Order: sequence, then structure tokens, then C-alpha cells
Amino acid sequence: MKVDPAAAALVPADVREEGVLVVAMDLTSPPTTFMTSDNKTPIGFNPDMERLIAKKLDLELEIKSR
Repeated sequence: MKVDPAAAALVPADVREEGVLVVAMDLTSPPTTFMTSDNKTPIGFNPDMERLIAKKLDLELEIKSR
């Protein structure tokens, strides 16, 4: 997947400098958002969408449980 330069240009400077998109989500709502059996990796529709967004913006993704 390629970075979208127009979208990446809209990322606030402080976020771009840090290079990380931080999102919070409830990780206990299968099938949209839940943890793998090792309880380390968020999976489901919502984490997948956030990963795609982060890639388009040329950022790493950090998912935090709320």
C-alpha cells in the first residue's frame, strides 16, 4: 500500500515528528475489536482499518486499550 501524500500532508506537525498514530479502542468487542489468544495483538475490523490508515499516512500505529 502506498502512502497518500495529500493525506499525509494534513497530519499535524507534532504527530508527523513523532511518527506514531496513537488510537484508543475497547479491545473486548469481537468480532470488530479483540485480542489474539496470546493477548498481545489487537485484531478485528477496527484495528485492521487503523493499520491501513496509519500506512496511508506513513505513520506507525500504537493501539491502546481504553
